[in-house]
Amino acid sequence: MANVYDIALVFSPHEWVEALHRHCTNTGDLRIRALVYDSSVLETEIFDACIIADSHPALSSGFVLSLHEAGRAVLGICDKSAEAQSFLASTGIDAIFSSKISAEQLTGEIREFLNNTWNKPQDVIDIPHINATQEDVRKPNNIGHVVSVVGAGGTGTTEVALVLASRLIDSVAVDLDFEHPSFAPRAGLALEPHLLGAIESAHNHPETFPDFVQRMPSNGVISGTSHASFTRDIRSYELESLHHRLISTYAHTIYDLGRISEDSHFFSRTQTLLNVTDPVLIVIEPNPVGILRGLEIIALVSSLQHSETNEKRIGVIVNKCPKNKDMLKDVSRELEAIEQISMIALLPFASELLGRSWCNEVIQPRSWKAPINHILDFICTDRMPSDSTSKKRDRVDLALEPVGAST
Repeated sequence: MANVYDIALVFSPHEWVEALHRHCTNTGDLRIRALVYDSSVLETEIFDACIIADSHPALSSGFVLSLHEAGRAVLGICDKSAEAQSFLASTGIDAIFSSKISAEQLTGEIREFLNNTWNKPQDVIDIPHINATQEDVRKPNNIGHVVSVVGAGGTGTTEVALVLASRLIDSVAVDLDFEHPSFAPRAGLALEPHLLGAIESAHNHPETFPDFVQRMPSNGVISGTSHASFTRDIRSYELESLHHRLISTYAHTIYDLGRISEDSHFFSRTQTLLNVTDPVLIVIEPNPVGILRGLEIIALVSSLQHSETNEKRIGVIVNKCPKNKDMLKDVSRELEAIEQISMIALLPFASELLGRSWCNEVIQPRSWKAPINHILDFICTDRMPSDSTSKKRDRVDLALEPVGAST
């Protein structure tokens, strides 16, 4: 007798969802136990496999891990583009199917997969990971990397944060620039849901948290509020709840903290976030004023160190670099003399960013590829040795030939 599997089909506005639901209802090839509109109900439903679109905001490695722990398969449907497949693989999903085939063919492929890979007695279930596992993208203790991007106003922290998030697997970018939130207008995102809803959900209703994460092609995004006045009543303990929810859900979290200043009304909240992130990336401009502002921020970040053994890694990103080699050498020389800096990256001025920003498109300019890869290596590398001599040697080796300088 053929196996009949109970399926939780997560609703999304795609034609294949309706076609698959109609086909299975008519034929019984798969038993659609629930057409899920609220992903939180999956914790209480009984089913064999969950079918979900790659664009669904709830989809993350934490979501997949929670279903795997309950002994359920998670199957992703996408258009088979390289970007969509890469994202699905990064979540640790069990199999990827094409949305472009017929509902009958899709049902057949899903049944074949479940029969050959998932059809095991309940007492000996061994969760398969045919694409990527959580171990590939999570730290051993299942706590994700958290990176803060800070700078002076207008240096490009938003652009850097969004590009980094788009390059990291299973990632979310969070607009925590309380004074000048800019994710939504920059990336063409809806003004709601936004940060306040995510904080409320994380603190009081964690089961609804995915509803407050918007999706970009490669990563999740929590946009800021439409005005700074809406965030004045946020408390530090609420930010801590948000932080804990994010690190338990995503492998990588990028905080855009925007401008950092002791004179800001929001400085205490920014301190709370800096205390729980490592590394900190400081975005500056390639001029004396930019370097001076960078030194001020480094001093602020260094003052938050609780002990020498728990020293926070600091990277400096020099944005909008010109093609003037002599100027770049001067900037690099100034930065190399600063002991606290562990990494230096130079991002060339990219005129194509200006045009794309008017279209709400987030891109990584070709000239940014090498320096962004350098920054990603720094983010994903374990903490530098505590020995100051070793740390300094690594820093100088990196800075002798600044990555990303124009030739």
